[in-house]
Amino acid sequence: MITNLIASLATVGGMGFMNFLVTDQLGFTDIRNDKKTEVIAYSLLWSIFDYAIYLAVLSSLHNLKIHGNLSITLSILITLLLAFFITLLISKYLNAFVYYCYNCVAPGQKERADFVPGPTFINKLNNDKKAIIYLYDFEHNPISFGVLDEYSLGDAGQPQISLVPGVQTSQPTYQSLIEYISKDDTFEKYQPFSYVDFEQKWIMIVLQG
Repeated sequence: MITNLIASLATVGGMGFMNFLVTDQLGFTDIRNDKKTEVIAYSLLWSIFDYAIYLAVLSSLHNLKIHGNLSITLSILITLLLAFFITLLISKYLNAFVYYCYNCVAPGQKERADFVPGPTFINKLNNDKKAIIYLYDFEHNPISFGVLDEYSLGDAGQPQISLVPGVQTSQPTYQSLIEYISKDDTFEKYQPFSYVDFEQKWIMIVLQG
């Protein structure tokens, strides 16, 4: 009885946090800056799902005449594997459904712009297109430019990028770049967009193609 109780608590407590880690690594959560309350709440919601899997697996093992500590151990291991792979498979679609509901309920949201899951920085760059990056400060002074090599978010959610130089010999001015991407043929070819980081105070203009 005590062993079963401990196993249940471990399933409810530990596996929910594993679900959170998986979804966070996949970029499907917006929890940043060590917001412990949100992490705990998110983990507990997943734990309800994990505990249901645990009970179903445990019941199936009992039907197979497997009892005692062996059934509990196998139930935990099987639940861990199932929870991990199910999270990988459904978290993207589950999150998309939740945000679809947000967009439907929020007054006038669809007329403004879609409210999407995950960091905007990751969402905009998460594709297989080649991206040419131009960075400027808030005074429109050039910072750096090149082909996007790698990108990620820091512990506090700050965008971090690695650029490969060699696209051009010198970085164009902000105004000349804006004029260039404003042309119809350029816009259609590269689908440019800009990303503004208000904390680090820089503007990133991206050309993809």
